[in-house]
Amino acid sequence: FILQFVGQRANYFEFWLNLLKNEFFCSFYPAMAVRMKIIPQEIGFTRYCPVQLQSLNVAHFAQWMKNPQINAVIWSSEENIQLLLEVLRQASSVPITESTTIRAAVGMMKSLFMGNHEVPSEISGRLPEFRDFFFSQLAGVFLIPNNEDVTEHIALCSEVISELKSIYLESYSGMCEQTQESFLHTLLQVMLNLFNNASIVSSLADTLLDVILFIWINTGRNTDKMWKALQDKLSSLFHFIQPVKQTKIKLIQLTLLINKMTYPQ
Repeated sequence: FILQFVGQRANYFEFWLNLLKNEFFCSFYPAMAVRMKIIPQEIGFTRYCPVQLQSLNVAHFAQWMKNPQINAVIWSSEENIQLLLEVLRQASSVPITESTTIRAAVGMMKSLFMGNHEVPSEISGRLPEFRDFFFSQLAGVFLIPNNEDVTEHIALCSEVISELKSIYLESYSGMCEQTQESFLHTLLQVMLNLFNNASIVSSLADTLLDVILFIWINTGRNTDKMWKALQDKLSSLFHFIQPVKQTKIKLIQLTLLINKMTYPQ
C-alpha cells in the first residue's frame, strides 16, 4: 500500500523516496545502504531482502519508471540508481520457486537498458555500465539453486538463451565496441555456468552452444583475442559430448560454405 501511495504522488515522489530509503529500503538492502552511506552500519536483512518483498519492489519500481516525472527522480542521484540496481540484482537471483519475480526483473532490465526507455542524457555515458550489469544478471540465472523445481529452472534458462540471441539480433550492431565484447564474454560465462550445473546441462547444452557459435560466426568482432577466448573456454569443456558435437557440426557447415564461395556453380 505504501509503495502504491508513493507512486501516485509524482509531485512529491523525491520526498517520499528519500523517506523510504532512510526508513525501509535501508533495512531491505543494508549492504547497498552502507555502501552509499545512507546508514553507518548494516541492519535488517543482512544478505537478501525476503522474496515476498522482492516481488513487490520490482513490480512497483517497474510501474514508477513508466512515469516520466518519477523516472527523472530515480535517475537523478547515485543513491537512487544504486537502489534500483540492487533491487534488480536481488530480484534476478531469488529462489527458482519465485521465477515470476526473476522474469519481471529480467524484463525490466531489458526495457531499461536495451529497449526504448531513454536514460537521461546526463548519464547516457553510463549505458555500457548498465548493460554490463544486465548481462551479468542474465548469466547468474544459470547458477540459481533449483532443488525445488528443476523443470522450471530449465524453462527459465531456455528463455534467457532466447533473450541472448534476441539481444544479438536486435541490439548488437548498435552497441559500442566495449559493450559488444562484454556481451560476447557474457556468452562464454553463461556457457561455463551451464556446464557447471549438472541438473540442467543435458537439457540446454546443444541449444546454448548452437546460439553461441552462431553469434560468434556472424559477429563483426572476429578479432584474434575474441576467437582465442572462445577457443580457450570451449576446449576446456571438450570432456562433454555436446561441445564436441556442436563444434563438429559448425566446422562441417563452414567447410560447405567456404567450398560454395570458392567454387560457385
